[in-house]
Amino acid sequence: MLLVIIGHTAGNGVADNLVRGLIFSFHMPLFFVLSGFTSRYSADPDAFRRRLKHRIRHLLSPILIVSGIWIARQIFLKPARFQNLAFWQDWICKIIVGSGVPVTFGNYTVKALGVPWFYYALFFGSVLYDFIRMSFTKEQKYLITFLLSAFGVIVSTVSYLPMSLDIALAIQPFFLFGELLQDWDIRQSAFLKLLIGCFVWILLLWFTYPDYSNWTYLELAARRYTYFPLCFVCAAAGVLSFCELAFLYTSYLKPLSKPFLFLGQHSWYLLIIHCLDTSWSFVWQRPYHPFISAGIRFMSDLVLLFLLVLLKNALRAHKDR
Repeated sequence: MLLVIIGHTAGNGVADNLVRGLIFSFHMPLFFVLSGFTSRYSADPDAFRRRLKHRIRHLLSPILIVSGIWIARQIFLKPARFQNLAFWQDWICKIIVGSGVPVTFGNYTVKALGVPWFYYALFFGSVLYDFIRMSFTKEQKYLITFLLSAFGVIVSTVSYLPMSLDIALAIQPFFLFGELLQDWDIRQSAFLKLLIGCFVWILLLWFTYPDYSNWTYLELAARRYTYFPLCFVCAAAGVLSFCELAFLYTSYLKPLSKPFLFLGQHSWYLLIIHCLDTSWSFVWQRPYHPFISAGIRFMSDLVLLFLLVLLKNALRAHKDR
């Protein structure tokens, strides 16, 4: 989440673009890989239906919560919007299309929904992968996963599907990779695997992102799949490197890892807060250096996260009385 915030705040300078390219090459795939790693998969249709209900509750509700807060804020700032048909039309279209970037259909452009596109992609992507895993053999699963991914990439070159469905198709290999990581012993030869992973990651990133002034790295929200599937291999190498680094950090600097463990435990809340933090952009979006802005932005989000966790714990304690 820290990398997400830095990547979303980076500017257009040389250092900013290089850092942004490094982050974007693997940071969103990491979410999908970890989802594949931690998911409980369905063994039969009944289990699939139960997990579907769970995913609807936990992955689609944040879209409505964030959108509802944004709509209420805009109406509060300008009450006349409540009776403006165009205002509601724009928001309905934004929620249905669910894209992280603007989408044009003929002469009409649907504005970007923003960060919540991730919830759509994670919901439909995880549901689809769970169904594939339940319905097909291991060999068939590999083939179908790759074909669906290629189809999602091809479709995105023609038109973006509603609710980021084309991204949900394209990211299927990340869920597969996450499941395969369950058999990966992250503790064995961690430093060597970190070095090898970083070498492959940087080498492939250099190949797919040779010019810092031309954004060609993997960016899922913008449907940019440079040299597919090579960019996915680059993302996988970045994910492996990140996981090995996290293991080494928590092993040798255990006392210093507690703040990161806290962020990881509450990353879902932090993501929702980040979806809304442009509302207080006057705090961090000033003539600062972009990296300073990113730091201020992260700290402001962190303060709200602490307040939210305190409120949640207080409500739980009151309920248990």
